Amino acid sequence: PGGESFTTFYKPAPLPALEAALSTPTAERFLAWARFPHAEVSPTANGWQIRLRDLRFAAGARPRVTAIWMELNPELELRAEGAGEPRR
Repeated sequence: PGGESFTTFYKPAPLPALEAALSTPTAERFLAWARFPHAEVSPTANGWQIRLRDLRFAAGARPRVTAIWMELNPELELRAEGAGEPRR
């Protein structure tokens, strides 16, 4: 009761997939708005999934409004993007 908890978020390693995702118009708009942006990069069977969120809301407040995701193919071309949680 009344205890504090902490979560450590690490900066992802520089990857071509992340650079490609960050250069999209959607990511550029999100990064202009976000105060504490954080990226998560995951390889998939069809390329890459990148999730960007603002850590101001990391504790769960309005996650569907404060995060975007992108799917890139193996050639690092944008396949899909959206707001909120990535599609499964």
